[in-house]
Amino acid sequence: MNTDSAILALRRFISVRGQPVCLYSDNGSNFRGADNELRRAWEEIEMNKIQTEFAIGRTSWKLYPPLSPHFGGSWERLVQSVKKSLEFTLKSRIPKEEVLKTLLSEAANSVNSLPLTHVSINKDDSEALTPNHFVLRTSGSAPTPAQPVQVLDVVIITDENNPRNLWPKGINVATFPGKDGKIRVVEVETCTGTYRRPVRKIIVLDVHQKESDDPV
Repeated sequence: MNTDSAILALRRFISVRGQPVCLYSDNGSNFRGADNELRRAWEEIEMNKIQTEFAIGRTSWKLYPPLSPHFGGSWERLVQSVKKSLEFTLKSRIPKEEVLKTLLSEAANSVNSLPLTHVSINKDDSEALTPNHFVLRTSGSAPTPAQPVQVLDVVIITDENNPRNLWPKGINVATFPGKDGKIRVVEVETCTGTYRRPVRKIIVLDVHQKESDDPV
């Protein structure tokens, strides 16, 4: 991998996932032993060129210090989960590129199914929010909430015109049911104003707002 290849890889990522605000990664000097090939690839990458390429898009790149993997503990644990999945599936076989891409996609799906919010033991409660709730969404076809949106629910308003990390969060202050009695439209109060949106544009978070609290 050279610098241009790294830039193209990031551009592919951004095209699918959106523009990240910040990228964190190992420092090149962390690579040891069996990772010599990876070290050589890293040394061929011109970090200044990459940072300049993505600075226009307000993306910064941060490297944690050498010999300090605990600085990236949260994502290093997820990387380990992916590696274990591949190791278990492949054993000692060397897969073709197409097979490897498929296995990586399946491993990513497994990791993205891990909960981000509280997992309730009550079967009637909403399912826990996971990265896949955001990653697998398609324009105009958001899943219907497991239970009706309620007043004072903390919600996210989806917006296909903006990256997911810029979707506004707020408090549902009113609901508007249709003729069938099902809630079709809600009114959400955010820090920038109050918006009326269809429920298919709403993601309910597994937290609740007290009546005395200020809007999110």
